[in-house]
Amino acid sequence: MGMNSASRKVRSDKKHSIAPYVPDTYRVWIHRIARHLEIPEGEVGVRLIECAVKSEECIRFFSPYFKRNFSYGNQVFLGHEYAALIDSYIEINGKRDRFKVRVNKCLYDKISEFQIALGSSFLSHATHALLRYGLHTKDMVHRVAPNINYDDLFYNAPIPRPHTQLFITDLAFPKKTKEKLEKDKVKAIHIVQESDRIYDPKRIDVTENNQKRSVWSVL
Repeated sequence: MGMNSASRKVRSDKKHSIAPYVPDTYRVWIHRIARHLEIPEGEVGVRLIECAVKSEECIRFFSPYFKRNFSYGNQVFLGHEYAALIDSYIEINGKRDRFKVRVNKCLYDKISEFQIALGSSFLSHATHALLRYGLHTKDMVHRVAPNINYDDLFYNAPIPRPHTQLFITDLAFPKKTKEKLEKDKVKAIHIVQESDRIYDPKRIDVTENNQKRSVWSVL
């Protein structure tokens, strides 16, 4: 009776669940931050993700991974065809498990925009990338837990691997590996050797006044 045709309203304060697969080491670091702040681990994750996605430095770091445009304030980070795959950034080894976070609609929409810009099919991959950036950046951790000793997070635990900033030019014009350079060198030597060979000019019949002469004589 008109109920089916009416659009269903969504509460502005409704929480959305996201559960990326993360390494166990992340859980150790998050657990220590949670104990320091005396809040749930999931809330620590939300704060780190929100801090990262609202950071211009973070967005600039991920811009080489953007396949589509991403708006940040009054700036637009352009997507490009040579964008790196976000899977290469969140690649992990060892045991991992789901880490569930519940975010509000505003943050959920921002992460979704970030996911679209990355060209990723999974919201959890975009969330994982933001979480990793937040945990591996000292400034981000201090924004979430100002008084914590960053080095204490890694006491008797694996230390984070450093960030590697990518550049558009390196993606568009990748540097050649040592093996590729050696292969090109051999190819170049072969071309030079071929060019050093001397061939006798071919002779063809050029009939003029019933005489035969070389084709080079008419040049």
